[in-house]
Amino acid sequence: MIDIDSNSNAIAAMFRQRRLRMDETTRQRIAPLWAWTVAGPALLLAATACGDGILEAPTSPPLSQAAMLTQTADRAALVALYNATGGPDWTNHDNWLSDKPLDEWYGITADESGQVIAIDLGDNHLAGSLPKELGDLADLVSLQLHDNELTGSIPAELGNLGSLGALWLHNNKLTGGLPEELSGARDLIALWIANNELQGVVPGSWRRFELLFFDISGNDDLCMPGTWRFVEWRQEMLTFDGSWCHAGDIDVLARLHEATDGENWTDSEGWLGGLDLEPGSA
Repeated sequence: MIDIDSNSNAIAAMFRQRRLRMDETTRQRIAPLWAWTVAGPALLLAATACGDGILEAPTSPPLSQAAMLTQTADRAALVALYNATGGPDWTNHDNWLSDKPLDEWYGITADESGQVIAIDLGDNHLAGSLPKELGDLADLVSLQLHDNELTGSIPAELGNLGSLGALWLHNNKLTGGLPEELSGARDLIALWIANNELQGVVPGSWRRFELLFFDISGNDDLCMPGTWRFVEWRQEMLTFDGSWCHAGDIDVLARLHEATDGENWTDSEGWLGGLDLEPGSA
């Protein structure tokens, strides 16, 4: 398991080695996250992007009426987050609900048009449910809300975030199943939801994600389906941590193989061959 909250230098070094095995398309997909994620998890992503250089955030067009409307929607979404998660009791809530530009609110990064592109409120004593208004942050690229006291379900409206690349929700108290609708956030490449109280199975629609980093560990009643399609999907990732729904079946079949001299069966093709219990499926 990768600890993305500590020892970031070691993590960065490991992924600098891995970047050499990535194709150019993968590097380009990761690269834009550099500009908006700068802490430990950002090192992990940025180290795979483009060598040791720091990428510049893409410039935005001059402020337009559309951009002004987006700023209004962004401000409303942030106010909803503040009110829903006990903002007055946060560890740091400097400038929140003030008339200052949004990028002067603690934990908020905005682009040159003033539109919110990153939220970093990890380990900031947020408590309560995530509001659906977060789905109105149209230009959001990075959402870090890990290590808080968040409860309730993951809002389906996060699937509206077409620019979202990385989502940190680990180490909270989130419950319920994983929303099918999140698959609408098709640019997502990094998803950490470990150590919550989530349930069910990873939805089939999530295979639309081209995830590189995926962690569902620490959710006792949540697992990844063991079908060949999910096994292939996992093989495209750099890291996955979590339970497989068919792990118990694999263990039972392995014991059967051992107890009945499986090595000398007339035909034992595919047995003990890995996660896929349906070799040859297509």
